[in-house]
Amino acid sequence: MKITIAQNSFKKADLKYNTEKISSIVRLAIENKSQLVVFPELAITGGYIGTLVKYPSFWKDLDYYLSQITPLSSEISILMGSYFRFGKDPLNTQILMQDGKISSHFEKLNIHNTPGSKLANYVKPSKNDKANIFNIEDIQFQFAFGDDLNQTDFSNSNIDILITASNTPFYSNFRNEQIDQLSGIAKSKDTHIININPSGAKVSEVYPGGSIVLNKNGDVCYELNLFDAEIAHIDTDILFGYPIVPLEYEKTELIYRALIKGIHDYFRDSHQTKAVLGLSGGIDSALVAALACDALGSENVHGILMPSMYSSDHSVEDAKKLAENLNMSYDIVPIKTAYDSVLEMVTPIFHNKSFDLTEENLQARLRGLTLMAYSNKHGNMVLNTSNKSEEAVGYGTLYGDLCGGLSVIGDLYKKEVYELSNFLNQDGERIPQNTIAKFPSAELRPNQKDSDSLPEYDLLDEIAYQYLEEFKSADEIIKEGYTANTVYKIIHLIRMNEYKRFQCPPCIKISKFALGVDRNVPLIW
Repeated sequence: MKITIAQNSFKKADLKYNTEKISSIVRLAIENKSQLVVFPELAITGGYIGTLVKYPSFWKDLDYYLSQITPLSSEISILMGSYFRFGKDPLNTQILMQDGKISSHFEKLNIHNTPGSKLANYVKPSKNDKANIFNIEDIQFQFAFGDDLNQTDFSNSNIDILITASNTPFYSNFRNEQIDQLSGIAKSKDTHIININPSGAKVSEVYPGGSIVLNKNGDVCYELNLFDAEIAHIDTDILFGYPIVPLEYEKTELIYRALIKGIHDYFRDSHQTKAVLGLSGGIDSALVAALACDALGSENVHGILMPSMYSSDHSVEDAKKLAENLNMSYDIVPIKTAYDSVLEMVTPIFHNKSFDLTEENLQARLRGLTLMAYSNKHGNMVLNTSNKSEEAVGYGTLYGDLCGGLSVIGDLYKKEVYELSNFLNQDGERIPQNTIAKFPSAELRPNQKDSDSLPEYDLLDEIAYQYLEEFKSADEIIKEGYTANTVYKIIHLIRMNEYKRFQCPPCIKISKFALGVDRNVPLIW
């Protein structure tokens, strides 16, 4: 049997665009004499769409656009993800269209708290756990959502091919975990498997693509590209007999590709082409600049160096060298004059209080003001350069270095920032080596180092990871051998800075647990 796998990226809530794309792919599958075309979960809406499902006009439009696709199934079976409503409850379903009509709905059981969890509001988990069986000629299929595989009824021993569809955003070990899970099911249930994932990025969510086909032995027989839209026409009569060795990817390479995709698609979908960011000479801004140049082209990325009276000469030189290495344009805008003017203006209301964090934040906010002014004047989107370690403990200034339209590395711990920077330098220096080697510093007061205010980043990352992503208590972390004062300090900082993260730009998710995306706690507790 010939089957078309449509690993495509669809736009959020753009039913007209998605319907046109789906229809064109169906026609292409018909031309290739396929008997079945398979689309990702929620293809027609581009994923979960939140409270838009509360609008009666949405359901009217959905019915209309489904009616444009259904007649095409007179020539080919179509398996496609869509919202569907039974009574008042919207469900996540995979619709089967055959013979010019909708013949079945396969309902999703598990609506998880994923990055789309807020957008999944009002979608009800199905209580119908029957096996989703259908036939095309003499082939018997079963369908299951990827999130439902652990609850799927596999009691029917006559299944020839299991089709699974997922809507799971990328995280660094996604591919290995998926292959292991599906391979185990194929062998234990004695069935071939066709798996389909969407591709493309939608703000915080990066979808990995990499759809795979496995035979009954659990061997991978075909794999589609990671992160790319791709259409594959496969012949199951031949394909299942020829296993392949799946491609292997290093974690850092996958993170790099996910971030590039996230930047590129976010700019494309928001109709932006150019970016601007502050270049401090530090590793975070250097990494963001390099990623932006790779995603958008160096000609579309502009840097602004904003030295103060505390900026070291080597920081300015490192920032200039970075821009030259990346072949990107830059301006130098010293902030001392503006700082002195603002300080003179506000000194009367400081009432002779000594220099403290206030003056440091003034510098950060003047830099944010400069970036936003450039953005307003030239139309470039400001890229935020904060990392996950800093955002976790609030080491950033609201309306200063936390400003921007997109947080590029907000889901990377400082350790991962260094790993990815070294990855980018493996074929030659792009990020200046001095930027990687020197002590991190915000340079907001004389001889400042980040470690003056924070534990060393390696230690901070380890404790923050256990607290945020393994959900360990302070006592459990202390039992791992960490100093009690350090653990309590870090957890206190994380809790006290929820309000900052609440106002941060959207970040590109590359882990299972991204701040601002997956962390959902009271603003004050």
